[in-house]
Amino acid sequence: SRFYRAPEVLLGLPYDSAIDVWSLGCIVAEAFLGLPLFPGASEHNQLCRVSEMLGPPPDVMLDAGKYTSKFFKANPNSESISRSSSSNNNSLPLAHSASSSSSSSRYVIKTAEEYAISSGKGEALAAQPPPKRYFTHTRLRDIVLAFPYRKGLSAQQSEGERERRHALVHFLLRGVLRLLPHRRLTPKQALQHPFVTGKPMPHSCAPMLNQNRLKLGTFSANCSSGMAVTKVAERWENNWENNLDLVQQC
Repeated sequence: SRFYRAPEVLLGLPYDSAIDVWSLGCIVAEAFLGLPLFPGASEHNQLCRVSEMLGPPPDVMLDAGKYTSKFFKANPNSESISRSSSSNNNSLPLAHSASSSSSSSRYVIKTAEEYAISSGKGEALAAQPPPKRYFTHTRLRDIVLAFPYRKGLSAQQSEGERERRHALVHFLLRGVLRLLPHRRLTPKQALQHPFVTGKPMPHSCAPMLNQNRLKLGTFSANCSSGMAVTKVAERWENNWENNLDLVQQC
């Protein structure tokens, strides 16, 4: 189903078992909330919902996506950003500064109207009702933490529920719903996460880099090696996660 489809599949990138981990994250969130997390009315709307809730896919994915041009267009503001970045000898290509917003990408997602025109589905899409919005909040962390508690909980039970929700947010955002496939937990790692085991969350629960999924060399022709692309992707993601306008801290 489209609701559980990983972004690399939508973009036409090579994929592996990480797509199943993404689907697992969508199902876990839906089981908790009682509603689908990304109920896209189309593939374009699906990517819009993912981008709104988790941030846009990084350029390292969009550069190599077979279907990127279907859903994204060139960012008119990226030229000035590229000149500014190139003046810093220590900067890596495609990297975002910690204070940057989504405008620092060389891509911007098309509007619904632009997608309808470019895909030749204008009349069909115009006849469809507006896509449903199930949640008041747009960020995943806010959606989970603001979800109503069961009535009649004691203070101790409420505290336990709060901790469980923070574990769930970490499991989703820092584990199974990462945009970069090689950053997602493997199934074995997911089974060891505190949200699954029920153990207390450690003070430091850093995301793990899955060496067996370092296939980003196929993602971009702009880098000379897979490791170069990996470094770019890691720096992009680390900076992106520090930007409170794009991603919620766990």
